[in-house]
Amino acid sequence: MPHASLLVPLFCAACSVAPEPSPQITAATFLPEIAGEGAREAQVLYQDGALPTPVAGGTLWTFGDTFLGTRRADGAPAYTGNRSNTMAFLPEGARELPPRLQYLRGGDGVAAAPLALLADEDVEKRRLWPLAGVQLGARSYLYYGLIDVTGPGPWGFRAVGTGLATAAQPCGPYQRLVGPPGGWPIDPTSIVADGPWLYLFAPRRFWGEQEFRSGLLIARVAAEAIEQPAAYEFFGGLGAEGAPRWVATVEAAVPAAEEVWGQASVVWHPEVSCHVLATSSHFGRPRGIQLRWSAAPWGPWQPFGPGDGWFEVPERAGERTQLVYCTMLHPELDLPGERVVTLTFCRLLERAWAFTNPEVVRVGLAAPER
Repeated sequence: MPHASLLVPLFCAACSVAPEPSPQITAATFLPEIAGEGAREAQVLYQDGALPTPVAGGTLWTFGDTFLGTRRADGAPAYTGNRSNTMAFLPEGARELPPRLQYLRGGDGVAAAPLALLADEDVEKRRLWPLAGVQLGARSYLYYGLIDVTGPGPWGFRAVGTGLATAAQPCGPYQRLVGPPGGWPIDPTSIVADGPWLYLFAPRRFWGEQEFRSGLLIARVAAEAIEQPAAYEFFGGLGAEGAPRWVATVEAAVPAAEEVWGQASVVWHPEVSCHVLATSSHFGRPRGIQLRWSAAPWGPWQPFGPGDGWFEVPERAGERTQLVYCTMLHPELDLPGERVVTLTFCRLLERAWAFTNPEVVRVGLAAPER
């Protein structure tokens, strides 16, 4: 059940010295799940993801595993099926919460998948989880993860590659492009367009699976070369003058930031005049969200003040949260002229098969302390 709106003040902690004063987090207002009338019309009960892609006239929201059905009179779910990916459109200027999402639907009125399995893919074993997307002129592009099911439960999966799909219209249908073995060289959860370049952001285990560390991988590609895997370059560190170095292979890349797990979301925020990086928690801090900032899309990334830029997601009444994940910045929901960032996040509960929907938090910001 959606929980009540909570206002959580954020108190100052000792912060490290940054090259420039950091913008400040003032408060976080937590709001209910995004499930609304649009979801009910499309028979969407539960889903995760909510990755935003700006397109002409609004924003696409893409979701991963989506459970379909209706509600009985007592509110209990009556399941009818599932999709491994779904998509919805939010018109420009529609900032009310919960958002009135317009789902891509089939002829039966039920939420449809923009990405389809190929004939040789096993519907019982293969999932297609949408990642970041971008609209380039008359074409729309959507990255996606190739996922193999390895067992029951929320952790019974394995990522086996990254794909890229394209469509003539933002809402699809999308055609999956043929790539090299393993697919495209980055599985981005966020894209920033800056001049001729697209900057792509994703977590990466730079130090190997044996170490409990994960960093931020940044790639760039010229917009016209998005379909060419060999054209992608990767962040190789900052030079003496602060200029980024770009290397030809992901193996030669270095992390642009540490403590980046699961997903990374980056946008330019005009009211604080910087790029904002939002990241989710890990098992050592399962209910945390961190905000960082940078003048350039490649960094250096500094935490928002006060302290280290972390704030905690409150627990749901009567539940225990195993992990907060897929924190996404949604500038289309920000309040015009206000220093506020709006984010969605997903919550994995410890209770078995306790499905949820993405939730919303609005975070107030203040100018840097000088």
